[in-house]
Amino acid sequence: MFYQNIYYFCLVSAAESLTVLGRRAVCPGESASPSGMLRSTLATRNGTTTPPIKNTPPEPPTHMREAEFVRLNTKKWERYEASGQAIASLNPDHIAEIYLDVSTDLAFAQTHFAESPVTDYLERIARSFHQHVYSQRPNRWGEVVRTLRYDIPMAFYYSRRELLISLVVFLIATLVGVLTQQMAPDFARQILGNSYVEMTLENIAKGDPMAVYKDKDALGMFWGIFFNNALIDVRTFLFGLLALPGALLIILYNGVMFGCFETFLMQHGAVTEALFVVNLHGSLEIPTIILTGGASLALGTGWLFPGRRSRIEAFRHSARRGLLMLMGVLPLTFVAALIESYITRHTEAPLFLRVSFVIGGLLLVSWLTIFLPQRLHRHGHTL
Repeated sequence: MFYQNIYYFCLVSAAESLTVLGRRAVCPGESASPSGMLRSTLATRNGTTTPPIKNTPPEPPTHMREAEFVRLNTKKWERYEASGQAIASLNPDHIAEIYLDVSTDLAFAQTHFAESPVTDYLERIARSFHQHVYSQRPNRWGEVVRTLRYDIPMAFYYSRRELLISLVVFLIATLVGVLTQQMAPDFARQILGNSYVEMTLENIAKGDPMAVYKDKDALGMFWGIFFNNALIDVRTFLFGLLALPGALLIILYNGVMFGCFETFLMQHGAVTEALFVVNLHGSLEIPTIILTGGASLALGTGWLFPGRRSRIEAFRHSARRGLLMLMGVLPLTFVAALIESYITRHTEAPLFLRVSFVIGGLLLVSWLTIFLPQRLHRHGHTL
């Protein structure tokens, strides 16, 4: 995070240069809301909401009148003031951006409305952010906690469009897998492999469709599954660097394979196993495929469709967002591998317990990727 600290202090140093002229002391105990204090102050200046016209030289066209300045910026200042009350939870880049913006407004106010309470009010906001900026010391653990607690959920929030596309593509592919397996029962051999299909059929004939999970050492199975799935996550994400079709093809393939496998089990009488054994870990593993696909799409759209940003800047933003999403996916992949290795093998577990695991996994993913990001957004957090 060294580069981030350099960038952070360069921004706030630039902000300092904007306010070095005309800095005035303000009593620490003063407080007022911008809408109430500023408007009431303007109303009491010569009994009107605009500066007196008599004996007042006309303002240059480039100068904004104080009432208009307040009207255009009050809501923004109120938002910044509220953010200052929860400044410890804000992203350092966001703090620097707020400080720079407030300092710009403060410099304008000091130049044109030096004696106005507007300037006092802006100085108080700027001071709250200034004190936080210069009282901070590099804290790597704090940055890690902030990334896990705020940045990763907000990366999911700002990638809603890509995640929705990934979900829709996966569901369509799953439906294709289901229908194709129903129409062509040998389709499973092409997707899953002939040897795997034969092994599963033998286990079903023996009355234990999930015997494959019991034949191996749990620890060795865990590491094998985790590294394989983590590698797939990373590879899927990196496909976003090549082109969007690459990421979409991986999502399509996994969706078709999932639909085919579930249908194959049901066709051979293993309905309970298909729904409540495979999905013990599938309730986490399947969402990781969708989330990783969304991260890959986020990475690809950045450099393919930069919008108003330069292509390099757009790629930098999308790459950071995608990497944060990938960081959020890998722990889910880890937990899914644990469940698949140590819990899925216990097919004798009561049905209600297995159903609880499946529902719990889906609720966990929903909370981390939908509800928590929305909650953080409502509280003013950003990426």
